[in-house]
Amino acid sequence: MEQFTKFKKLCPTRWASRFDCLCALRINYKSVMQCLSTLSLFSKKQIDRVEANSIQNKTNKYDFILLLVFQSRVLESINLVSKQLQGSTFDIGRACDLIRYAKENLLGMKESFNDLEKEACNLGKILGH
Repeated sequence: MEQFTKFKKLCPTRWASRFDCLCALRINYKSVMQCLSTLSLFSKKQIDRVEANSIQNKTNKYDFILLLVFQSRVLESINLVSKQLQGSTFDIGRACDLIRYAKENLLGMKESFNDLEKEACNLGKILGH
């Protein structure tokens, strides 16, 4: 969990870095929104106020929050497999088990979409949605 408390620059060529960024945003969502609000109200530069307000308006919507939760769950299922396959102690049997597990998780998301919606609603409630 500690690795997701700091934001890092997104590497556009490595999808695994997207997982880290999404988790950091999901975990720190309230703080990020508060920072954007502060910037949009009190920044000395108008361009910073406008940009912060624009980002806040886009990320403060239920659709964004739901996609944040959904994408982080999808990438979470795949990330473990990816790390195993990249490891120096590659074990094909373990990798196959992890792929099966990831597939089951992804298929299970169809049945548990209500859980994703609840998580998104809870994240939105933090901000009073």
